[in-house]
Amino acid sequence: MSVTAMFLFSGFLRSASESVHINFSGAGEIESASKLIDIADEFHKQYSFKDINLPGIFQYEVAEEFGEFIAESNLYKHDHPDSYYVDMMITFTDVWLFRNNVTPKSMMKRTG
Repeated sequence: MSVTAMFLFSGFLRSASESVHINFSGAGEIESASKLIDIADEFHKQYSFKDINLPGIFQYEVAEEFGEFIAESNLYKHDHPDSYYVDMMITFTDVWLFRNNVTPKSMMKRTG
């Protein structure tokens, strides 16, 4: 979980400015990092890579890119709860797996 949070934050910082931090966390960089840790923690509570042969490096290809997406989508105040970002990160992960010919967890639940 901590590695995922680190890569979320790394991607987030690529596009973050002071106004993005304020819009995302209500404060500054430390609060944004804390919020990203919470998002990563909740993601890993809901999504396991057990029984999935990953097609690449999740932290680089999903977590870091998703962190940048979060920053870019917080140019204006949205007040999204952490669950909103967790759900989107699950979708990003499923799409990444599907595009790389791996059956995502969401499809496994429906088919298996």
